[in-house]
Amino acid sequence: DGSYLVSMFCSMPGITPEMIKWWFWWHPKKNERYQVWYPGAHYAIGFSKKQSAYFNCEVCPEFQNNTQFPVEKIGKIKMPLRIDFISPEEFGFSKAVMQQNNIPLIVCGHVGALNGLVMHTEMSHIFKQTEDGLFMISRFWLGKTMNPLLRKLIITEELAEAMAEHCCVEYRNLLEILPVLYSENK
Repeated sequence: DGSYLVSMFCSMPGITPEMIKWWFWWHPKKNERYQVWYPGAHYAIGFSKKQSAYFNCEVCPEFQNNTQFPVEKIGKIKMPLRIDFISPEEFGFSKAVMQQNNIPLIVCGHVGALNGLVMHTEMSHIFKQTEDGLFMISRFWLGKTMNPLLRKLIITEELAEAMAEHCCVEYRNLLEILPVLYSENK
């Protein structure tokens, strides 16, 4: 149908589900936090004012659906995005199946551009518990939620390859920086 399934994985020894939950709550508060995740490819981030109470809590609260507005470069394209993060259950994952498969956390959402005017991608980062940390499996369904004509014009193999590379780099970077950031700032 002209969409692309982008898949990647990353072994994350020493990383806990609590660290990942904290990261997705902590980093949207300041551009510098987002930039350190992928220098040169992450420019800025913000969150919906409707979720100010969630992001301004003193300590990391339980997950709530939230909207974030990252600006990043995928391949050669600088993109202002909108990501509506939702619960795994709302995305279609079963809590029982997650527990049976030793998956304590899934970060997922709907991705769009132009402040959500054009929603284009579905994404999930599945974190499986291992003996020494987590194993992350990421999936991006590029163009899946787009108008077919627009999809044909915008979603390309080059963009899909750039998305895979971007995700691989940012999560390997996160593996290196998260333990120290979590220890110093939680």
